[in-house]
Amino acid sequence: MKKMNRPVRGFTMIELLMSMVILAMLMAAVGLAFHASTSSFMINQDMYERINNARQVLLRITTDLRTAQGVALLGAGVSQDIDEHRVSLIRANGMDVTYLHNSNGAASYNAALDNNTLYLIVNSGAQAGSYVLCPNVSAMSFVRAVNGSNVRNVQISMTVTNDDGTGSQTLNTAAVVRTAQ
Repeated sequence: MKKMNRPVRGFTMIELLMSMVILAMLMAAVGLAFHASTSSFMINQDMYERINNARQVLLRITTDLRTAQGVALLGAGVSQDIDEHRVSLIRANGMDVTYLHNSNGAASYNAALDNNTLYLIVNSGAQAGSYVLCPNVSAMSFVRAVNGSNVRNVQISMTVTNDDGTGSQTLNTAAVVRTAQ
């Protein structure tokens, strides 16, 4: 019986080079998609953390306002606030505190405080001092609704941004002051 010799077949150099070029283009596309996906994830993760922090801060502020013994009127006495960047109150435990947003665009309340940051300032007692509550706050306002000489409620608007300024989110809430002033 006679053996049939088949011609040996293989890939030519041009075929190998073409397949490598196509493979390189596909890998580059996959790499770019993966990079874009991870970059987007990191930006969203950063914004999620900032929004979560801002929500916790707003909950703290609204709780203090709802249970406050008194809330300072806009432009009243020492706590003058022409541009609504601060709110001063007496907590239920008698502690005098101020929530202050130090902003680039606002009048500087305290040159020692960082701009675009929300602070809790304890005005009296053993814990007196300023504490950072939320960094990267690009805008904040405390709008008071007044009934006679009493603050009845405070509407709060807070805008947080990423470190690189690529994204921002605004959160809004309101607190009704429940105690008689």
